[in-house]
Amino acid sequence: MKTVPALFLVLVAVASATKTHQKRSTTYSANLNDYVDEVVETLQAYVSASSLEPLSIPNVTESFSVTHLLITLSGRLSLYDGEMTGLSSVKRYGDVNLGYDGETLSFDANMGVDVATAAYTYYAKLLGSLHETGTATVTFKKIDTTVGFSANVHNYTIAFDSFAVNSIGTTSAELSGNVLTDWIADAVADILLAVSKSSIISQINSEADSVLSSIVDEANAYVTSLLS
Repeated sequence: MKTVPALFLVLVAVASATKTHQKRSTTYSANLNDYVDEVVETLQAYVSASSLEPLSIPNVTESFSVTHLLITLSGRLSLYDGEMTGLSSVKRYGDVNLGYDGETLSFDANMGVDVATAAYTYYAKLLGSLHETGTATVTFKKIDTTVGFSANVHNYTIAFDSFAVNSIGTTSAELSGNVLTDWIADAVADILLAVSKSSIISQINSEADSVLSSIVDEANAYVTSLLS
């Protein structure tokens, strides 16, 4: 996997530059962006072959209520067979922040995805007898995340420190394969957006932790093989 040696080479280059030119931190920042961009290119291929693409989304059922003609009605929305695509288009959103304490090099990067799409089969039930099933598609724009790593500059081993979804920009939902009236469809779409956003943030955090930890483990094994 090209990501592992690429990550190792980034670490070596940055660590060497840091130890050699400790007073020129702005130079490392610019160079580090370039190195990370090289890793991102191979990371995209890694994500494409991982559990992040497509990302399986857990089934979820949520109760909701809708008011029509002054009457409040209760219902239930179930989402299942959910999959999200687009995370393999991940890219760097901002500068990589670098820290160095003489032994440990730490850096965090603002990463993001411009557009990702989640597709579900949904089942909506209202009034006990009114029910519809169909396909729901949710589009997410500007998924903003931060990922953090640290490294020992003496033995070149890496640690995965953190990953978090900071925010998601605009979201939109589209329902198909149903005959829901507009007011019911609007209620279903509203709850769909709220439920899917929460579920997807949780799932991205979980799967990204797993994938990035795996990359770091492979990178450390690669370092060990070179030094042994």
